[in-house]
Amino acid sequence: MIRLSIRRKIMGIAVALVVLMAITAVLSMVSVMQVGERLEELTQSYIPAYGDLARANIRSVERALALRRMVIEKIRSPSNEGPLAVIRSTFEAKGLEVEGEAKAARTIPTWQSGLNWV
Repeated sequence: MIRLSIRRKIMGIAVALVVLMAITAVLSMVSVMQVGERLEELTQSYIPAYGDLARANIRSVERALALRRMVIEKIRSPSNEGPLAVIRSTFEAKGLEVEGEAKAARTIPTWQSGLNWV
């Protein structure tokens, strides 16, 4: 059996620890690069899509308000079509805005190509 001195045993342990630290540093750098890519994807795709969906939600609420105003106006004066036509045009315009915002959220390029989060 080969007898190693204490000095060589300590040096062997120190070298093994340095090698393990180097491997850990490389793995950490790879992880940092992956996180950077994911953050870039988040800022380029998901945040704009979230903004589009939030605006679509607001337009939908505005459209519901216009519908409620149409009902109230119809109950108040069933024969007067003047204010009702203005409210109806607002209602239809908000519907087009909702569709536009939803379409903008759907056209985010990352959503079309699939996600790579694994």
